[in-house]
Amino acid sequence: MLLAFNQGVVGSSPSRPTKFRLQLNALLLTEFVKSSREGISPGAIEFYRDCLTPFVRRYEINSEGINSFLANLNCGSARLNCYRATKAFCNWLRKQGYISENPIRLVDAPKPGKQILPSLTSEQDQYLIGTVDNIRDKVTISLLADSGIRLNELANIQASDIDWNSYTVTITGKGNKQR
Repeated sequence: MLLAFNQGVVGSSPSRPTKFRLQLNALLLTEFVKSSREGISPGAIEFYRDCLTPFVRRYEINSEGINSFLANLNCGSARLNCYRATKAFCNWLRKQGYISENPIRLVDAPKPGKQILPSLTSEQDQYLIGTVDNIRDKVTISLLADSGIRLNELANIQASDIDWNSYTVTITGKGNKQR
């Protein structure tokens, strides 16, 4: 059973879905959430519902509707997560035979913004080092603050990684790359 709703039906306006289509969209969202894959967490199901409810209530299920929905989100970095939820919903609609073409194929995924986290000032570094009472913790804080080492990399340092003659530490990071 292939339905051609929300896909450019003659006389339809992509920005103003009819009441019938909105009700149908809401029913399909309910079915999608109920049929979610086994093992999906309750939090993920709640996220799908919270993210997709505004979409199915206000927009056509087509590429223009998806683009408008994503453009009107005020959630910044969560835009990519809403895109992924919309993609899962559209893939489900296509797989179930409710739509003949998957509109998400015509929608570019939002680019996540790069967030640069603030670093500690020298005074904050010295304060942290001054609050600990053993040399191991002082070295740990110094190494984290001064080298840019990741916490996991620090935890995996072995005695053989330390060169006491040149005062260097060889770090094995992501992808088994040494730096």
